[in-house]
Amino acid sequence: MKYPDDFINKIIQGDSLEVMKEIPDNSIDTIITDPPYGLEFMGKEWDSPKAMAGQIAHNEDMRGAFAYGGTHTRGYTAVDLCLYQEWTKQWAKEALRIAKPGATLLCFGGCYDDKTEVLTEEGWKFFKNISKEDRVATLNPETEEIEYQNPIELVEYDNYNELIYFKTNKVDLMVTPNHKLFVKYMGGYKNAKWKLIRADEVKSAIKMKKNGIWKGKEEEFFVLPSTKQSNGHYIKKIPEKKIPMDIWLKFFGLYLAEGSATIVQLKNGKSYKTQLCHFNNNNLDEIEKELSKYFSICRYKESGKFVINNKQLTEYLKQFGCAWQKFIPKEIKQLSSRQLKILLDWYMKGDSDGRRIYTSSKKLVDDIQEIALKIGISADYTIRKNKKKGYIGNREIHCKHTQYIISINKTQNEPEVYQKRKKIKVKEIVPYRGKVYCVEVPKYHTLYVRRNGKAVWCGNTRTWHRLACGLEDAGWIIKDTLMWLYSQGFPKATDISKQLDKKANAKRNVIGKQILKGNAGVSIKEKGGTYIAGASLTGVKEIDITAPATPEAKLWNGWKSHGLKPAWEPIIMAMKPNEGSYAENALKWGVAGLNIDGGRIGVEQIQAHHAPKGTFAGGEPDRGSDTNYYTNQGRFPANLLLDEEAAEMLDEQSGISKSTGGRIGNKGSMLNMCGNDYQKGDPGFGDSGGASRFFYVAKASRSERDMGLDDFPERREGFLKDKIRADGTYKEAITKNIHPTVKPLKLMEYLCILTKTPTGGIVLDPFAGSGTTCMAAKKVGRDYIGIETEPEYVAIARARIKAIPKPLI
Repeated sequence: MKYPDDFINKIIQGDSLEVMKEIPDNSIDTIITDPPYGLEFMGKEWDSPKAMAGQIAHNEDMRGAFAYGGTHTRGYTAVDLCLYQEWTKQWAKEALRIAKPGATLLCFGGCYDDKTEVLTEEGWKFFKNISKEDRVATLNPETEEIEYQNPIELVEYDNYNELIYFKTNKVDLMVTPNHKLFVKYMGGYKNAKWKLIRADEVKSAIKMKKNGIWKGKEEEFFVLPSTKQSNGHYIKKIPEKKIPMDIWLKFFGLYLAEGSATIVQLKNGKSYKTQLCHFNNNNLDEIEKELSKYFSICRYKESGKFVINNKQLTEYLKQFGCAWQKFIPKEIKQLSSRQLKILLDWYMKGDSDGRRIYTSSKKLVDDIQEIALKIGISADYTIRKNKKKGYIGNREIHCKHTQYIISINKTQNEPEVYQKRKKIKVKEIVPYRGKVYCVEVPKYHTLYVRRNGKAVWCGNTRTWHRLACGLEDAGWIIKDTLMWLYSQGFPKATDISKQLDKKANAKRNVIGKQILKGNAGVSIKEKGGTYIAGASLTGVKEIDITAPATPEAKLWNGWKSHGLKPAWEPIIMAMKPNEGSYAENALKWGVAGLNIDGGRIGVEQIQAHHAPKGTFAGGEPDRGSDTNYYTNQGRFPANLLLDEEAAEMLDEQSGISKSTGGRIGNKGSMLNMCGNDYQKGDPGFGDSGGASRFFYVAKASRSERDMGLDDFPERREGFLKDKIRADGTYKEAITKNIHPTVKPLKLMEYLCILTKTPTGGIVLDPFAGSGTTCMAAKKVGRDYIGIETEPEYVAIARARIKAIPKPLI
């Protein structure tokens, strides 16, 4: 084991857990870190069952262990917690060992590319088009039953420069390295279970899952809607017609494959004809026998024609259009697995060679993939090469539209993903520029996704509360949560009143217009979808303001789903338990509590919103020293910090106010919430401005990101935001610092000062990234240790830290 001095003021390249094992007990004063995307650990080896066996209190293969559903409270064991929570516990436990008693830990709290779709009750949708009103398909991992759930969170952000690509003949997934895959390990794991594990931690052969169990609803009858018919003298109402559902599904399946419905205007009326063109008379004999009780049928066995001249039937079937427009209605897709199998079996008697289905309808492709899943099998599709003609058996087929080939997977529904041949990669890291997306569902954390026609079960994104549970499980005491607010990525909220009217099929009355300007006036489509994340476009648009139409909608007018703005990033504050009281711990270990006076927010120069960014009493190395420690300037340190745009929003709400004498803080006011002591008789601070002057921290500028990187090449990265000049041309966003999550230096300075000991103390960042925590520690006169696994980031961090001048202490 090494001494801390061997690591002091250095960035160490290596695995965080392994490096921390080299640091002695009770030697670190502060830990400030931002774990990888999704708040997850970046370990390479210790996640294996063998490495975890001694740390986990049960005998299960913990590679990807996961406890599904429910909430977790303090006191639960590792057995009850999800994989991420368990991994958090592992590194946090090691961090607890090396932290001094009383030390503070501050910890900041994965996704698909933009070509990935997710299955919803309304069919397949791209992630970027999902709203909280959509119900997405999820899989119960214990019962393997398919359920639909509303998302509780929508995730969309600009991606870093690499994704992990899994590609086999049955799987096509492109995800962020931290994204969870729903897999089962192969090899010697006889009792292996389906688990969620990170994409970048897939080391050996795995299986992925493509099918599930669907219960659905058994329906006895299909009800053909009523219609009206005129004979020239009077109008006759034709009542609904009930047809046994199993019989209807046979006919409807064959109709979707080889049927047509035509309405022809004649001199003295209209002709209504439903026709099947099918060359297997045995199949048509069966249909005729069962359907003749409900319709008059004309058969032409030599030509394979099956004709029903019936207005009621033809009008209903007309909605399904021509061959390239065919689809399966939603109510049919809700049927039981048994009944859906009847439909698919009879469809395949038409447009199929037994293993593959051929169609020119993209909507039908989507529907068949969905019902295949619900039957307990799966389906993938490809686009046929552009040919003017093709063949099904001996039949020549002429193609005017895009042709799709659907492969029905009756057996390969747990495809193996491993390196079979050296020349064919099944997993590789690929460059990516653009947005990534995901949704979070309340239970099971699984989604049915599709990319390039291949469908598979996969994991969804996770939330920060698992981090807090993992820290507690490791032995840390959660003391507080700081929040850094920023303006971009506002959560979406569903209008419950509009949702109720939509559910009732009620049309809302337009009562006015709203003018949207700037980015709000430009739709996602007009922005070009995901081609430029966060570009500044100028637009003006009118949208309708509508009034509730139903009594239920009126009652719930003004209510929306749990989506508030602005976006925020939590910083969990935890503490290693003291040995004795705070005073006793301070004397023994030199660590206790927070540097409250050193972290006070300065007021002497602050004017409204345009204040010096990130000003606080300990902001420079000599501030908080013996010479000026007892300053009466500054407010109590804040646990709420804002960027520029979020600060402007808050100032619009609060207005401009002046702090006067009489007391510090107003009881129950916003200012008191944000950190002012309520003390009668004490003088005020005498400054004026908006509420943001108490806790304003700017985002990292490009110059700050690239500090010290003069010799590094400029690169275009997908997580950056292009700008649009006034003349309409693009200003491409380029950077030398390729790390995607560069925190503001002032924010990290604030955290370093707030946790500073009277003698400074050592700051450890086990996930150092591009080094901002270590830069901040150096700037405020503290020693630091940074650990980073990626060589590219290590080089960037070392160069950025070198650019910070040595404090004059």
